[in-house]
Amino acid sequence: MAKVYFYYSAMNAGKSTSLLQSSHNYRERGMHTLLLMPELDQRAGHGKVASRIGLSADAVTFSKDTDILALAKETHATEKLGCVLVDESQFLSKEQVSQLCNVADTMGVPVLCYGLRTDFQGKLFEGSAALLAWADNLIELKTICHCGRKATMNLRTDAGGKAIREGAQVDIGGNERYVAMCRRHFNKAISQAT
Repeated sequence: MAKVYFYYSAMNAGKSTSLLQSSHNYRERGMHTLLLMPELDQRAGHGKVASRIGLSADAVTFSKDTDILALAKETHATEKLGCVLVDESQFLSKEQVSQLCNVADTMGVPVLCYGLRTDFQGKLFEGSAALLAWADNLIELKTICHCGRKATMNLRTDAGGKAIREGAQVDIGGNERYVAMCRRHFNKAISQAT
């Protein structure tokens, strides 16, 4: 039975690296994978999943209007899918998570989703909330705070490195905009933000 997996973490835990390794493992065994990523994330270029350690692969982009189940069925009809992998899965809609569950349940294709659990204010993303509720397996990928404790929070910073408390939930960026921290240091940085 195929399952839906949600690999979640704070920033810099190696989610994209793990996704790319999983895709490589399937492909090395002669199986086709469908890599998906949100079209709003163009940090590595359009339709490119890239890790901070230099690995990358082409991906199909999705928007809030993309019917992922239909896309998976269309792809599966031309080349049998071994797995569907989703980078930055926090940007999925609740409906798209439901569609991915149908990929596993009706098509028998495993679905591996990689993303953040919470935003810079400690609030769940829509896609993450749905995945936490519906995924068959929840796997936390760990990274560390500067103090050595497990980082669970994503601190958004300005150009000067100062914490930002307010703003739009989505502001695409990497190390220049976000720092993974433990809850204690996250709360301390937020309390000092002006």
